[in-house]
Amino acid sequence: MVLAHDASVNDEAVRSLYDSIIPPEIEGEVKTLDQTLEFFRNEISGKKTMVITESSRDALYLLKSGLEVEAVVVGGLHFRAGAIELLSYVFIDRQRKEELLEIVRTNVKIFCQDLPGSPVLTLNEKNLNLEF
Repeated sequence: MVLAHDASVNDEAVRSLYDSIIPPEIEGEVKTLDQTLEFFRNEISGKKTMVITESSRDALYLLKSGLEVEAVVVGGLHFRAGAIELLSYVFIDRQRKEELLEIVRTNVKIFCQDLPGSPVLTLNEKNLNLEF
């Protein structure tokens, strides 16, 4: 499991929290976005790895930079001014809409699910056709 977030790499509190919540049987690391890309370029073990990003912008950056993934899971995009509630844990504003549409257009599966047992909403151009 990789937490890909530029600001967290040098934040000892975030790194410590991340280390404390990862079960011992799962390897977890905090990396910058570019370190994450480099890690996957050099990783040849075939292990499945989850990448966690802070934002749709960061996920899009990784995809545009060549990171190959099976799917993008939106586990939460919190409220901010001007956003429309798509789900109780996903709020979309103009910027996020454009980022998510770009991800949709890469043909990578993208869906919303906040918890493993929760219902899944697949994102597509139709349900992202929001008016602001």
